This record gives sequence, structure tokens and C-alpha cells, in this order.
Amino acid sequence: MAVSTTSDLLQEALTLHRRGAVADAASRYAEVLRADPANADAHYYLAMIACQNGRFDEGAAGARKSLASDPRHARAHVLLGRSLGALGQPQEALASFERAIKIAPDLAQAHGNRADLLSELGRYDEAIVSYDRAVPWRRIPPRTGFNRGAALAAVGRHDEAVASFDRAIAGKPDFTQAHLSRAGSLAALGRHGEALEAVGRVIAIAPKTCGSLARPRQCLERAQALR
Repeated sequence: MAVSTTSDLLQEALTLHRRGAVADAASRYAEVLRADPANADAHYYLAMIACQNGRFDEGAAGARKSLASDPRHARAHVLLGRSLGALGQPQEALASFERAIKIAPDLAQAHGNRADLLSELGRYDEAIVSYDRAVPWRRIPPRTGFNRGAALAAVGRHDEAVASFDRAIAGKPDFTQAHLSRAGSLAALGRHGEALEAVGRVIAIAPKTCGSLARPRQCLERAQALR
């Protein structure tokens, strides 16, 4: 098969993937590999599909095949790191993220995934540095804003945590975890009135979030206990 045809097939697969036609995209990626068994991108995207479906062993194997063809495929290093983290191999995962960062220092997903894993390991100060390298503050996604806020709260930097939770809520107003965590940090700062207002928003958005607790103050006590 001509190189141009293989390239066209890969582009078609990517278009299907972006449209959410994952099974059809996977079929096209497999077709690319039949023609070009060393195609790093096809291996990478098939590995991505495996990870998205919780098949992390398969994802790790596919990422390794991609890297065998192109050792400088930074996103494949990230994907391998994500797979290894999910498989309970955190140190190996961190090494993969760090290899990705060495190849592509501005790759946001490498810094973000590294930060999430460092937070899980309780290495909050290092995680905060990685979160701040992941994306410009003005474009921080809600989940990253929340995770960064949780890391800041864990080391007692509650003023900054509140600002990070605010950023998460600005991008996703019904983000109940962010509202609750914000309430906990506000309470830690002695700003109890604002904390109760934050809990009131949680109750308005998702009454079941606080379980059977009917009053904002009870829900705030629960939020503080979760910090």
C-alpha cells in the first residue's frame, strides 16, 4: 500500500475517533497497522482506546509498541504512564511522565498526569508545581483546578486553594466536589459565613451530596471532615 494511502487511512481513523465512532476508528487503525506494522500513531491511538475502556494492560502494551517505533513519541510516554499508574506501578508511571516532559517540556498532559499521580502519593508540594506547569492559570480546566486546590488544601495553603476551587467552579458551576472542598478551606480560614453559603449551593445543586443531612451547618461539618 502506498504511503499516501496509509496516511489517508490514519486521517480517516482520526476523524472517526473525534466524532465518537470509536469502533470504526479502531478498525481503521488496525487497517493502518496491517499495511504499516510499525506505525507509531496507529499503535498509540489503539492503546488510547484500550485505556479509555479500562483495558490498561493492553494500553501499556500498545504504548510500548508505539515507543518501539518512535522513542520520542511524547504522548505515548504519557499514555504508558497513565496505564502503569492504573496498574499500580506509580514509580514506573512517574518515570514515563518525566520522559515525556524531557522530550516535550510544554506538554500539558504530561505535567497534569504527573501532578495527579504525585497528589495520590501524598507528594503535594511537587504536585502543585506540576499543576502550575500543566496549563496557563487563565485556561485551567475544572478538574485540574479542583485537583490543584485539593493539593493546596492538603498542605494548608487554603487561600490559594479557594482561588483554585473558584476557577474550577467558574468552568463547571455544578461541580459539587469543588463547592464542598471550597467550603472546607473557607472554614479552615475562619470564613464560616462564606463556607456555609458554599455548602448551601451544594445543597441547592445536589441535595443528596450531603446524604441525609438537612442543614448547611451539618453539611459543612462533613465537608471539614473530608479535608
